[in-house]
Amino acid sequence: MKRIHLPSSVQVRRVLKWALYGSVLLGGLGTTFILSAYQTMRFNVTGRQIEVPNLVHLIDSEAREKLEGMELRLDVSSERFDPREGKNRVLEQDPPAGAMIKPGRKVRVILSLGTRTLLVPELRGDSARKAQITLQQEGLRLGDIAFVHSSQVEENQVIDQDPPASTPRQQNGRVNLLVSRGRREPRYVMPDLVGRKIGEVKSFLNLTGMRIGQTREEAAGVDQFEIVLRQYPPSGYPVGLRRPVTLVIGSSAGDIRNPVGEDDER
Repeated sequence: MKRIHLPSSVQVRRVLKWALYGSVLLGGLGTTFILSAYQTMRFNVTGRQIEVPNLVHLIDSEAREKLEGMELRLDVSSERFDPREGKNRVLEQDPPAGAMIKPGRKVRVILSLGTRTLLVPELRGDSARKAQITLQQEGLRLGDIAFVHSSQVEENQVIDQDPPASTPRQQNGRVNLLVSRGRREPRYVMPDLVGRKIGEVKSFLNLTGMRIGQTREEAAGVDQFEIVLRQYPPSGYPVGLRRPVTLVIGSSAGDIRNPVGEDDER
């Protein structure tokens, strides 16, 4: 029968020592593997980052060329009119300049269509007020207004315009108008009404088509009762038929009895 030899205490300690070294070594290798895997995964997730350049004010072709040289892409998201920037220049960008993004990503931009060009509407025959409203609705402004008498165009209607209809005009451009004052009113020389009875004056003005405006009474002598003392416009002044005539008339309140006559009666 064979005898079993038990290992000595020295051998046992040696085996335990090498087992401990092996565990530490495996643990270190495992930690290194985990860290390496984490860094690899992090690189795959984040990757290389590129700083977005400033594209504002550049023409779209310049912006595209600049991005392609940095492994980025240009994406035109929209366009709008802007008088501050020429056509096809970048107005805004997203992401903004200085942001960090991955290669191959898009940078979205808004391009300018330049200054909006409008066509002047037809305003002839419209009233001056309607023409002004139309210009505002079309993005234009009313310029200078000149008035002239016309026997063919009614009063307050547009006779002509500058520039004419269908002319290209920038937004907020001015449009000048020539507006009719209607038929030229005949002009007359104002007659002399002073010293005449008010009844006679009224009949005369009715015959001529002129009208009396305001009348004012003023104290006067007996011989000036209901007599025109003053007139406006004065005699000889050029007037139209629609110009009202203002008269100052002698009042009965101004009757003055002759003191001498009263003494005689006594």
